[in-house]
Amino acid sequence: DREKALAAGLDDQIGKPIDVARMFQTLAQWIKPRGGAPQPDRPPAPQAQPAPGLPATLPGIDLQRGLEGCDGEPQIYLKLLHLFAQGEADFAARFARARQEGDHDTATRHAHTLKSVAATIGALPLSAAAKALEQACRRSAPDAQIDAALGTVIEALAPVLEGLAGMPASAPASPSATAIDPGALAEGLARLRTLLKSGDTEAVELFEALRESLCGQLPADKIRRLEHSIAHYDFD
Repeated sequence: DREKALAAGLDDQIGKPIDVARMFQTLAQWIKPRGGAPQPDRPPAPQAQPAPGLPATLPGIDLQRGLEGCDGEPQIYLKLLHLFAQGEADFAARFARARQEGDHDTATRHAHTLKSVAATIGALPLSAAAKALEQACRRSAPDAQIDAALGTVIEALAPVLEGLAGMPASAPASPSATAIDPGALAEGLARLRTLLKSGDTEAVELFEALRESLCGQLPADKIRRLEHSIAHYDFD
């Protein structure tokens, strides 16, 4: 990706998963102030305290790397871990179904999404395995090679999911949340669709505002899938 960006004439590239410190270092190389007094250095962020429910270790996951990707916010990281467990538990079945239906693009996208979200939570071995699977799909490798790459992904995914299954469930929604009327909900969903189509990150906050009102309107598994995709910016 970096080579393609530079070949296209860009000055630099910031890859996913986002490393916040590296992102600012890269930006600082290219963005220069127009004038004015120099800004003081940003003080180091205080050491994040462990969040309730976050274990000391999780199989296949570098917790420190995952926390850094969330800018040291343990509650955000906990939410991402739960979303990963909910959204990727059926990865093998979804990938196999897409292949059986001859939907090459969807199978490739499943592998790409797993690669990205695994890296986001710090599951780096799993991300590397999913990357190899994605590359095999993109070059239309023989079935035997794709099967082998898929087997490696499944082996890496199993302990990650097993470890996450032992974590306490996410905190329940606040009882003070109130549902909005059907007209406002329809308007909000239309706005959400527009934001998703245009790749606008405001969709993340809007979905959070609409989520409670969707309960009872959509099956719980569909709400979880929406939440997982939007939280990981998989707007397509």
